[in-house]
Amino acid sequence: MEDFLRTTRYCDYGHPAIRHTAQSLRRTYGGDGHCELAAGIYDFVSENIEYQVGKWNWLASETLARRAGTCTNNANLMVSLLRACDVPAGYRIMRVRGDAYLGPVTPKRLARHIAPTSTHIYVAVHLHGRWLQCDPSNDYALSLGIQHLNPPSGLVRWNATGDAPLNIDRRHVLADTGPIADIDPLMTKRNRPLVRLGLQMSNHYIHYLRHHGSGHDTLHSLKSGFTNWLRTNYPMSYVLYMAAPYWPVRHRGHKAPLAPDTADGQTTNAASGSGAREDQYCVLPAESE
Repeated sequence: MEDFLRTTRYCDYGHPAIRHTAQSLRRTYGGDGHCELAAGIYDFVSENIEYQVGKWNWLASETLARRAGTCTNNANLMVSLLRACDVPAGYRIMRVRGDAYLGPVTPKRLARHIAPTSTHIYVAVHLHGRWLQCDPSNDYALSLGIQHLNPPSGLVRWNATGDAPLNIDRRHVLADTGPIADIDPLMTKRNRPLVRLGLQMSNHYIHYLRHHGSGHDTLHSLKSGFTNWLRTNYPMSYVLYMAAPYWPVRHRGHKAPLAPDTADGQTTNAASGSGAREDQYCVLPAESE
């Protein structure tokens, strides 16, 4: 269990900002045990760290300072805060069909740039003598903005008494590995060459979903609303968005093999470098980056 309490390069819970935040959360949610504290840390990350796509190789302290991050960043921050409070925590690595499990909300103009398979990182916490799973990827505002149109983005609460995964259709999960104590080998991998425009456009869309999604009753209304909003607020981005069908597709084909160590239920201490790569074009947190 010591491996799940260690600091690493990216899980840098010795950083003063992580320590200060952890101490504040301990004072607020400390109670008589770890359960209320763990649930409070989950709420803190979900309520204060906005989901975005982009680079995942940030230190936990950097994610805290930016108040935004990918699923990997958000999971790493939660693990860091838990370990800073002496709660054993680790990671789970999920491989999913990136072109199927996001739900219907993804615009077709962006969907073609989502890799067929993708990696999603979430959290494992040791409580009650067993490992529990939870996923702080969905920030609350984004879930509330779009859950009525996109089931995978439904709001998930966690009370630290059982598992609380995202609402992902399990038919689209290819492998689910963990708990893993150290994902630094994954986080040090270089980001793939990106079409910067794709990231920018995806984050514009996520912003729109978070702040305006609840005002739409249909997917057609939502996607039309985003197009009009983009045209008004970011006219150059609007022009480029309309040209999205002509952007180069930078992902690999459907038949890229999974790493050999991704059998469900496997426990290890280091993330395999093979195949552990984030999809930079996914636009919803019910996925990976």
